[in-house]
Amino acid sequence: MSHWTETFFGEHFREFGFDIQAPEKTRLEAEFIAEALGISPGDKVLDLCCGVGRHSLVLAEMGYDVTGIDLTKYYIECAEKSTSKLGLNCNFLTGDMRNIPFVGEFDAIFNYFTSWGYYSSEEDLEVLRQVTKALKPGGRFLLEVMSRDWIMREFIPLDFEIHGNHEMIQYRRFDPETSMMLVEYIYLENRKVVRQDSVDLRIYSLHEIYELYRRAGLKPVQAWGEQQGGPFIFDKSKRCVVLGLK
Repeated sequence: MSHWTETFFGEHFREFGFDIQAPEKTRLEAEFIAEALGISPGDKVLDLCCGVGRHSLVLAEMGYDVTGIDLTKYYIECAEKSTSKLGLNCNFLTGDMRNIPFVGEFDAIFNYFTSWGYYSSEEDLEVLRQVTKALKPGGRFLLEVMSRDWIMREFIPLDFEIHGNHEMIQYRRFDPETSMMLVEYIYLENRKVVRQDSVDLRIYSLHEIYELYRRAGLKPVQAWGEQQGGPFIFDKSKRCVVLGLK
């Protein structure tokens, strides 16, 4: 039986997940990523679960040597087309974050936009171990996910977005005993259902991420509460951005 990650991502999610992101927002996030990772132009950077490469492309423009990996072949093809169109030097490849095909290669790695917590707890830990393997000694890793503390306080069971004549509805259920969130997605075109999907996400708290970092060989260094920086405040921060050092 296939895992939901193999079928969920595609053109339908791209419209609501990536295309609606303002370029200015993406640039601010990329600038923060570079600052948090402490990288310099020419450094080798891995965008783990890069999607269509929106952060990768900005970082490449800024002078970094960027590689992007994503499980969804369609997204990699989109990223490659953008790279060619913009005349940038990025390397994109299709791959699974549980098996990163590099050893001691990168000065820094980042994983953004809640692209972790997709599998079992042991597999999520294995992703971090793969990150450690792919980093050079002294390399840094930046992870950005939703904050469990925020979800426990501000849980939103129903949400929807409209983009032209397309709509996306999300029904969410959260189990506080397992920290698993089930999200059912319904896509509509001209008010008619055209696709339905569901995902299971493991939502982690900051202290759990710190513990998994340590088990994976990463030293927790700092945490922020927003995609563009800002302090992590446990009773206010919606996001959890965590820096680790190999």
